[in-house]
Amino acid sequence: MNKYLFYVLKPFFEVFLWSLDKLFQITRKRVEPTYPYDRKTRKIILPKNIENEIYQMAIKTDKPKAIKKVTELTGAGLRVSKDYVDNLLINMGADSKVKGTRT
Repeated sequence: MNKYLFYVLKPFFEVFLWSLDKLFQITRKRVEPTYPYDRKTRKIILPKNIENEIYQMAIKTDKPKAIKKVTELTGAGLRVSKDYVDNLLINMGADSKVKGTRT
């Protein structure tokens, strides 16, 4: 009996969950990034003081936190943010042994 009840109620739950998801998408607060990146060129441009802060974070604390910070500031995806932090470390002369990286 319980098995049949599941099959009867399943469509109702699916519709209910779908409607909750749509309601969330409509009512959620959209966050505008402070420094939006160019989606066409996938280029991130940040002020020098923030670049230095991210560089220090990547070297001293750990690299994943620096990537997360870039993602939050720009709205870029993880891949673009990781590439930005990697290039920042290379261009600013970081040594290859950075915390949070695999060797």
